[in-house]
Amino acid sequence: MATDFGLLTGVQVKEFTSYHLPDVSFLYLLHAMAETEFNAQKIVESSDWHMYLMDSADVERELLRLHQYRRLRFEVAGSLIQLDLPCHSSAEYAKEFVP
Repeated sequence: MATDFGLLTGVQVKEFTSYHLPDVSFLYLLHAMAETEFNAQKIVESSDWHMYLMDSADVERELLRLHQYRRLRFEVAGSLIQLDLPCHSSAEYAKEFVP
């Protein structure tokens, strides 16, 4: 199964490769989670990210990277987190990619 998802490479010597969730998918998931969970801290720490091989540190790192590229607004002050997404809903975000 790992080979089917492109996570296992090599013929004689098998190696696991790291997986990076594409930005478009990551942002869509953030929008979908924000529709049901209004607390940014709980979104970052959600166990749902494990499905995408990410823990809360990975999510926070991606959020900071996307903040630097101005794709969203992410601010952290101690235990307080503020997350502002580019669209109001996942449906609105998805419409950006439909011609």
